[in-house]
Amino acid sequence: MIRSIQNESVKELAKLKQKKHRDEQNAFLIEGVHLIEEAMALGLVNTIISTDELVNYPVETIHVSDNVMKSLSDVSTPPGIMAVCQFPKQITSYSRVLLLDGIQDPGNMGTLIRSAVAFGFDAIVARDSVDFTNPKVIRATQGAWFKVSLVTMNLVDFIRNHPELTIYSTDVESGVDMDDNSNYTPPLALLIGSESSGVSSELQSIAHVKLHISMEHTESLNAGVAGSILMHDIHHKLKKEISR
Repeated sequence: MIRSIQNESVKELAKLKQKKHRDEQNAFLIEGVHLIEEAMALGLVNTIISTDELVNYPVETIHVSDNVMKSLSDVSTPPGIMAVCQFPKQITSYSRVLLLDGIQDPGNMGTLIRSAVAFGFDAIVARDSVDFTNPKVIRATQGAWFKVSLVTMNLVDFIRNHPELTIYSTDVESGVDMDDNSNYTPPLALLIGSESSGVSSELQSIAHVKLHISMEHTESLNAGVAGSILMHDIHHKLKKEISR
């Protein structure tokens, strides 16, 4: 059992708490049995780190003291088991894509990932947003993280590389009421902007359809809620089209 936070293996694991090293090593940390089992089922777990010497998984296992586990954990009360995961392979063909422009709040990002999985989106592409492998984002997804392709890149480049996609963008000022948009044209992408400033003008100018959500007693919703409502609307209307 490793008991020192100065141990070289522990130092290497601790580097994964930083985005730069996660990107360099194509790996990240997750915590808790539920997330580990989700990742294990997809063959994404490289190493298990546990305080329980009886833990037995079919991958490399490192046993550490409570003190070491606390130094590696992102939560105040660590669950006692972590894993090093590799990034899943990205898909190259898209049916429904969620495009995120400047989503900074980990809770909103987690909500959007969960909703994307629930409503049949196969990929999320983000720029200038909170890192997908941020521990708070991963926890907020409740395991949905592993069920959708996650891509970080320039959204303008992505849209230009995929001219087959119909781009739907949120626009609270000039968008068509979501309820008045009777159908959606797949393959498609839904563009959600930042919590503070919405979708950039550059991206708005290349969207094919602009939408807004009619509301009462409030002027706006947070990005997680707005995106979830629109993804549900897309899912519901496309499902009705297929059943006709």
